[in-house]
Amino acid sequence: MKKVVTLSAISLLFLTFLVLPTHAAVTKLYVSPLSYTAGKVGKIFTINVTVAGVTNLYGFDFKLSYNTTLLDAKTIDQGTFFPGPPKSHVLKNQINDTGGYVWFAVTLLAPEPAKSGSGIIATIAFNTTYGTTYPQTVGCDLHLYDTTLVDQTVQPITHDTIDGYYAFVSILGDINGDGTVDIFDMVILAAAFGSRLGDPNWDSRADLNSDNDVDIFDAVILALNFGETG
Repeated sequence: MKKVVTLSAISLLFLTFLVLPTHAAVTKLYVSPLSYTAGKVGKIFTINVTVAGVTNLYGFDFKLSYNTTLLDAKTIDQGTFFPGPPKSHVLKNQINDTGGYVWFAVTLLAPEPAKSGSGIIATIAFNTTYGTTYPQTVGCDLHLYDTTLVDQTVQPITHDTIDGYYAFVSILGDINGDGTVDIFDMVILAAAFGSRLGDPNWDSRADLNSDNDVDIFDAVILALNFGETG
């Protein structure tokens, strides 16, 4: 009988182990959207830093790096996941365009309760400062680092981070790289029209289909994209 009881106890422990979750959901801190594409120098766009699946968040601190040749950071605004002052306090709101990073830290203030769930903790605005001509592209990571999430018991919250990515992708037909396919591009193509690689009026920018000839095929490609903007 003693042996049967022992086996039953072991079986109960095994079944209990099976029904218990093997791991808790992991909190994530990520850039949204995960990728952004621009095609025009001087374009202003925003990305969000978002927290997902967090429990009892009371404060956060993060840095985000970027390529200063391609982008300038303009502003950092607190997101909607935390209420604004006087229910919270911004400890750090810094843009270091020389070092190529932004630094943002916020804490709630008593008696405001800790927050759980998912939402935007910060919104960062960038200006595109460098572009290329078709078909070249350039890009950089929007890298989250030195990230800290803290709960209301002043304990760190374990979390994963997911970086974003920015790319400048030139528009097909935008020969001069100004972000718009227009008459200025057509003038460049017209000046090179009929030329081949090695000719005096050859302009590789106007060879839109990369066949070493600037001809009617290139003109039609430009015409089909006329008016497009990045």
